[in-house]
Amino acid sequence: MEKKQTGFTLVEVIVALALFAVSVLVLTQSFLNGLLCKTTLAKEDDRPFIYQMIRSDLNRLKRDQVPSRHAVVLPDNKTRIEWQGKVAFADMINLYQVNVRIKNDTEDVVFYIRRPDWMTSTEKDLIRCMQNENKKEIKDE
Repeated sequence: MEKKQTGFTLVEVIVALALFAVSVLVLTQSFLNGLLCKTTLAKEDDRPFIYQMIRSDLNRLKRDQVPSRHAVVLPDNKTRIEWQGKVAFADMINLYQVNVRIKNDTEDVVFYIRRPDWMTSTEKDLIRCMQNENKKEIKDE
């Protein structure tokens, strides 16, 4: 009567070790990619998003409301960005230059907003005068 040997052959052990090594390699790489993404996101600049939120606010405000203090709250519901703006008439009809100062920043951010409803009667008169002068110049030529 022959005894049946139990256990693993050398080939089976080598295959199992190779599968284990590959799975450890994949898991390690995934872990390192996760750490890299976390570090990158922590360093990411929120400014473009903040500027987009301020521009959205500017499109909702009336002209006389811009110089007062405003704030946007970031999606984390913890970070509050305060800002204040100053409106200037740009060279184009219905186009306004808004200089925005974000609290604790040293430089203003400039937005150009096209808002026909912001136009004052004085600006309307000025534009009419400019248009009339242009018409006269064209007739004189």
